[in-house]
Amino acid sequence: MIRSLLLHDAEQLEYVFSLIFDTDEKIAWHAAWVIEKVSEHDANLISEDNNRQLVGFVLRNKHQGLQRLCLSILFNLPVCLPVSVELINLCFDQMLSTRQSVSVQVLSMKYLNNICMIEKDFVPELKVTLENADNAMYSAGYNAAKRHILKSLAGADRSGHLPDVSLRHYLFEK
Repeated sequence: MIRSLLLHDAEQLEYVFSLIFDTDEKIAWHAAWVIEKVSEHDANLISEDNNRQLVGFVLRNKHQGLQRLCLSILFNLPVCLPVSVELINLCFDQMLSTRQSVSVQVLSMKYLNNICMIEKDFVPELKVTLENADNAMYSAGYNAAKRHILKSLAGADRSGHLPDVSLRHYLFEK
């Protein structure tokens, strides 16, 4: 019901989005959960400015639950250009860290794959990193996501090009 309301009321959507940055973690978590559901339904409702705010928040935030939700929202949104090098580094760190939850690891991996959809030169780095990650250190869910991403990246290696995808979903340009 809340999602339906927000899909038709941009002002309320902006208000709920702003609650993601609330100092009360419960409020922030609930707001992020709602925005995640909105982004799954229609990513175009989240503005480029909100996307950039979310990138900054992910870089500062240490709460695992909020981190997962915010990465999920970012995964649903087009990648902002220029791509944040700090976010790329954070995603690599979180993807490989066994201290992170599996969901944060996998969402970081998937977001890096989204970046590869627009930055072809980035494919070999992600591919080599995933190939060198020791399966024994990670969960079955992580390893399944890793196999899926590697399969996606293998198509790019054979042809020298990424698989044909619509970049509109992956890209916000300034």
